[in-house]
Amino acid sequence: MIKSQVLAQLQTELTAAIAAKATPAALRMHQALDHQRLDVSLLSDEHVKAVASFVCSNFADEPLGVSCGRTPVNDKDNGEELAGFIELVGAMDRATSIVVTAGNAVVAVALYDAHLNPSTESYDAVVDPSRVIATVGDRIEASFVVMDHLALPALTAKGVSLNQCLEHAIGVTDSMYRGSLAGAAVGSADAGVTKATLSIFQRLSLAANQLAKLEGYAGIYSHSHDGSAARSAECGFEVIHSIPYNQLPKNIAVTPVEGRNMMFMYQSLQ
Repeated sequence: MIKSQVLAQLQTELTAAIAAKATPAALRMHQALDHQRLDVSLLSDEHVKAVASFVCSNFADEPLGVSCGRTPVNDKDNGEELAGFIELVGAMDRATSIVVTAGNAVVAVALYDAHLNPSTESYDAVVDPSRVIATVGDRIEASFVVMDHLALPALTAKGVSLNQCLEHAIGVTDSMYRGSLAGAAVGSADAGVTKATLSIFQRLSLAANQLAKLEGYAGIYSHSHDGSAARSAECGFEVIHSIPYNQLPKNIAVTPVEGRNMMFMYQSLQ
């Protein structure tokens, strides 16, 4: 299967599942579409600003945003937050990141990024207690550097390195398009899907896995926590390293939620 076929199949399945109105979520999505066409495509330059705005406006009530204390109050910084998301989205992998639109509106994204193994120097710089990391976004990024470094032994034990893997960086679905779909959305046989229902979030992840395999990646990884680990697990991820948030270096503390763990999650594509 080639990339265009993966995307076409995804679009066909989602459209059919919503049109079937077989679940309460499908009925809600059908009403939200209001006769508009659902389109699926790879991330391109023309999408970047719209996707960044979509992520920015929806991220506060997403699991990662909630865990990291990202709120409308502490992140309204005269446009800098949106500018940061534009830069972040612009750097995403164009061969595997997927954008779903309804009419002119972005309604779901699965954004992926490729990284090299973190250097000891970058890790040491992040955890230097004298370094002040002021913004929520920068502290989140710093915490990811820490987790990547700490998870390397577990990845090595699996026979892969981080630069053979693709990061599921951002997955956001508009609230009107969340929930379980039945019927045609169960996916193709070669995707290995056995569930009777899937959400758009899950189905995008499965499609991105197919694209990543076509690109030659050995695995997918994601940063998660107790609040969203179940959602990641539904997409086939397993926790291979976990630490309590309160054990992260104090200068990169990112969450006000007590008792939660930060997790490095992985799934093999081989």
